[in-house]
Amino acid sequence: MLISLKLNSQTRNLELISEEAMIKIVVLASGSGSNAEAIIRYAHQHKSFEVAAVISDRPEALVLQRAKNFRIEAHVVEKSETETKISFEQRLLIEIRKHQPDWIVLAGFMKLLSAEFLQNFYDPKIKHFKVVNIHPSLLPLHPGKGAYEQAYKAQASEYGCTIHFVDEGMDTGKIIFQERLKSIENESFESFKERGLDTENRIYPIILDKLFKEYSL
Repeated sequence: MLISLKLNSQTRNLELISEEAMIKIVVLASGSGSNAEAIIRYAHQHKSFEVAAVISDRPEALVLQRAKNFRIEAHVVEKSETETKISFEQRLLIEIRKHQPDWIVLAGFMKLLSAEFLQNFYDPKIKHFKVVNIHPSLLPLHPGKGAYEQAYKAQASEYGCTIHFVDEGMDTGKIIFQERLKSIENESFESFKERGLDTENRIYPIILDKLFKEYSL
């Protein structure tokens, strides 16, 4: 807990102001970054956690510009075709550690993280890696890529998105929260996916905020 002194302009008395240390996160993303931007906007508005940096494995990813638009540090850690996964993750870890985050948030990060990498963020108090992801399906249904396409083709009565802790598997970590949407008869795939993405953007920052408060420092 940080203690600062504030001079009251009316009474001229010094008041002790207690300020809780703000949770700091690093966002990993590979694509356009709509979820990353939603998280950044929420953090700016509510000031309940800080986005210290956005890191992408793709130099052309739109998420980098989105971060810069909000004056958030944006970095690229790209894996070459010949580089080993161990080497890539070591470089990624070095970049992350520069910002000393409390949590790692995945927002469309398209690489599986190894158990060795994740172990750096294990917290014995919560018995989980402090790494969170959002996936566009009601897990365990439709893990991996193309989840909206899979759900649409399945013609299920409902679909949605899942926020979960990350482990070394493909979308297999413990589920934190799921948001369900009703499928609409004869709806186009574009509309189907857009409703899903809008839901992701809306709920991800809110659930992250609640999660951080529950497992506060």
